[in-house]
Amino acid sequence: MVLRKLKISNNEFNIELLLNDSMTADALWDSTPFESVNNVWGGEIYFSTPVSLGEEDSREIFLVTDVAYWPPGNALCLFHDVTPISREGEIRLASPGNLVGNLISDSQVITKFKDGDALRVIRI
Repeated sequence: MVLRKLKISNNEFNIELLLNDSMTADALWDSTPFESVNNVWGGEIYFSTPVSLGEEDSREIFLVTDVAYWPPGNALCLFHDVTPISREGEIRLASPGNLVGNLISDSQVITKFKDGDALRVIRI
């Protein structure tokens, strides 16, 4: 398998991630490069993508290092802490999402991405 890495940039900071071999990750890879606008939801950032897919081995609970695709918003989700609906010791999406990869960058760089930031997603 070829390693597929993406870089998300807000013109000041970068986040790098490694995609897995799922169909959803394939669609994300094929959709790059693209631009979006960042949203912040507790310890999660998320932003819309050109990809419109349903659930694929979906789940609601994720780890800090996970990268998820959220079908209801056609969005990519990255985590540095709990979300507003998390229970103790977990990171919970608003509804089920698909695991599409893992962070390469330190998750704390996510805190540098603010609500409304313009984002660019490219292959590296």
